Amino acid sequence: MSAETQQQNQDYVAAVEALQANGEWVVVARAVDNLENLAEWASNGVGADSSRSYDAINHFSPESTVWMDEFGDLVTDEKGNVVEPADDMYAPYGYLHWGEVKGSDEMLVAKAKDLAGSGARLLRVYPGVGRVDELSEEDIQEIIEDDKYCLVLAHPEPLEYSVENMAAYIRYAFGLDDEKERLTLVPAAESEDTSRNVMHNYRMKLDFGGGLSKEEEEDWDRVTELYSYHPYARKDPWS
Repeated sequence: MSAETQQQNQDYVAAVEALQANGEWVVVARAVDNLENLAEWASNGVGADSSRSYDAINHFSPESTVWMDEFGDLVTDEKGNVVEPADDMYAPYGYLHWGEVKGSDEMLVAKAKDLAGSGARLLRVYPGVGRVDELSEEDIQEIIEDDKYCLVLAHPEPLEYSVENMAAYIRYAFGLDDEKERLTLVPAAESEDTSRNVMHNYRMKLDFGGGLSKEEEEDWDRVTELYSYHPYARKDPWS
């Protein structure tokens, strides 16, 4: 079994600790699951949004396509050359990397250099310029010189599930401050069930198994609070 496959099949514990006024570190968000489901959990974070998407997105899924209006948005590379959409109806401009909303252009340029070997590329998007196929070369040059664009880092494929990528994604999606918050992402013990299974099993026992003990109710509340209602959640995942 390859290391990549092993990571994808393994459950992990993702925990965020926050520094309290008394100097104590307290766990305020926690999830146990595989990397794919942890990505979905993190995508509900307050920072997981994009200027090229309608809502928060999971950057590891096919839903992370770079959204463009092919008839109204002009797309160029860094040198100003027009980028034509690929012959792919689903993702003609590829898939998004996170961070282009809150990050500076300099940060994205640095990321692009780090990811140069992966096929990632920077795109300049000039929105709402009219039908691109009707623009002359002079029109296009004027639009480019006007300099009103957003910079997007696009990948040929969705991001790969890995521990390194997931840790970086959770930090970004939750907007963590390294001085006040810290993240751990470690393999779960074989005896530890996923957070969602724990909550589901408590619900089933409450509804059909004769009720819960006080200790079980407290544990259910704790797991649910850390998984669903932590300080970094954008919205109620159950609404």
